[in-house]
Amino acid sequence: HILYAHCIFDRCLAACELNPDVAAAGACSECAEASGCNGALDQCKGVGDLPSGESLCDDGWDNDRDGARDCAAGECAADPACTGAAFELAINEVDYEQLEQDTAEFVEIFNRSAQAVPLQGFALELIDQNGMAARERVDLAPAGVLPAGGLLLIAPQGLLDSTNIGALGIPFAQAENLLGGRDTATAIRLTFRGAYVDGLNYGEHVHQAIKEGRPAGGIDDGEGSLVRCADGRDTDNNEADFLLSPSPTPGAPNHCP
Repeated sequence: HILYAHCIFDRCLAACELNPDVAAAGACSECAEASGCNGALDQCKGVGDLPSGESLCDDGWDNDRDGARDCAAGECAADPACTGAAFELAINEVDYEQLEQDTAEFVEIFNRSAQAVPLQGFALELIDQNGMAARERVDLAPAGVLPAGGLLLIAPQGLLDSTNIGALGIPFAQAENLLGGRDTATAIRLTFRGAYVDGLNYGEHVHQAIKEGRPAGGIDDGEGSLVRCADGRDTDNNEADFLLSPSPTPGAPNHCP
């Protein structure tokens, strides 16, 4: 059990968080406001909360005091943040609208890397047309590990149950109307430990939270889905990368028109 937290403002770690009650509360104002915090490394690490030999691989500190920080530490060699594989995951297919009730909406994630990626720290965020904040957040960690070239399907439980696929699956919290329609998401983004990995604008608004150029050119009017052609192809421009396919393929290779 790791009782450990980041100070948001200057990434210094609070000495006060060696107290489990303080760490559990997420309080770190004393460290963030301390004038000598960055210089007083030993006073602010909070290393006593970490099991021996364990490191946080992207926090900027030598957590286990072995002389190596983050990706330079041997125990971080396979961490997705250090191998770069975390940023090789891509939103691959999205079906946000059905003809009647939107009970078959889905988002598909593709692992473009040559190695398996543990999904701990990954999240899918659904963003509405009113701003950058996520209106829904789906934790992808329960899916376990996404194999190289593998697919992860995030969908209502009913669709996951009825789709005979080999892909991993994570259920949406509700059964319908999360991705399309009035007052619902018009953009989605994939994050890793809070950092931007990939995104898709599919509404009329260009969200600043999505760093992928113009919105997808196709419009899902109920019978198709937005797909990358070929699977995983990413030029950082949604308009060029996504096409409207007449045949959704949740958890399977895309059908390109």
